[in-house]
Amino acid sequence: MEREELHELLERYANDSATEQERAWVEDWYNTHHLKAHEPLTAKGIVEDADEVYSRLTGTIRSNYYKLRLKYAGIAAVLLVACIGAFYYYRQDKAQTLTSANVLPGGNKAILTLANGIRINLSDAANGLLAKQQGITIAKTADGQLVYTAVGNPDGKPSDQINVITTPKGGQYQVLLPDGTKVWLNAASTLSYTPNIGLQHRRIVKLSGEAYFEVAKGRNRYVPFIVETAMQQVEVLGTHFNVNSYDDNGNTLTTLLEGRVKVSAASQLQSAILLPGQQSMLNILKLTVKEVDTSVVTAWKNGLIKFRGADLQSIMQQIGRWYDLDIAYHGDVTEQRFTGGISRKSNLDAVLKILEQGGVNFELQQTKKGKTLLVKEKKSN
Repeated sequence: MEREELHELLERYANDSATEQERAWVEDWYNTHHLKAHEPLTAKGIVEDADEVYSRLTGTIRSNYYKLRLKYAGIAAVLLVACIGAFYYYRQDKAQTLTSANVLPGGNKAILTLANGIRINLSDAANGLLAKQQGITIAKTADGQLVYTAVGNPDGKPSDQINVITTPKGGQYQVLLPDGTKVWLNAASTLSYTPNIGLQHRRIVKLSGEAYFEVAKGRNRYVPFIVETAMQQVEVLGTHFNVNSYDDNGNTLTTLLEGRVKVSAASQLQSAILLPGQQSMLNILKLTVKEVDTSVVTAWKNGLIKFRGADLQSIMQQIGRWYDLDIAYHGDVTEQRFTGGISRKSNLDAVLKILEQGGVNFELQQTKKGKTLLVKEKKSN
């Protein structure tokens, strides 16, 4: 292939007008010669080593002839670098379309930050003892739980030492606190607590994101268990409930399955007592209570993605968190409500097929920032 032909081919590729065969040839050439992000071609470099450049571009070194034409080859190389640069940066910046079948579901992933600042990646950590604090052992079990256990006579004095467990998008984790309280932490969530919680005269945790709690009564049955979020406080003695307090929701949802809880706004101006089957919704304007299907609310904790009469945006928030995707919308968002369910172990395409039946199209793209799922409403025929 002559230099002029190569120039035209690269130009067509950069303009997205190349044929399938031409695109395949360029990409094969690109990968073969290892034009990587940290080794970009430059005009200066091309002129300084025209022999190597011509070898890269044509796969042929004609040393004697080329030396006679060194000056002209250098000029040609300078002309070519603009096109090569356009091709290189075009391929780096352009969103590449992917298949949703290759997007795997989330799993047990979390980071534990101890009071001394040490960070432990729970995905990589071996099973067994991780640390010991205030007479409390912290261990990871084979089934993916973080277990706090009191040993001997642990220190029950009030403590300012804080442990923090954080799940990323596409992560989840279970925590067993020393008072016997069980916590299921959903994706993109953070839970903060003292290592000896339940062994002192107060039990307070702070939550950002979503968690399901099965609160034990503890040694002193009259010591309440308190969950604090940015907008509210939930106070219980022994009960099962779910708190959803993602920052991008605008609402904090508290759902009671068993027992009784008191929900109070952070301002203390509004409060409500919840009974089993009720859900409170708190925003900057008001606190309201309604009856809900608790099986839908807690489906994530039971390994399901489940929605009943849900709007598209709320469903996409769940999908984005669990499959570690950014969500973007093209055109008007449908106001249709959706009902369905599927295992959280399913690949992304299986989940999207449920929504596609309701008239929604999707396009999965790979960019430098990560994967983006573009939501598009189907055009009517």
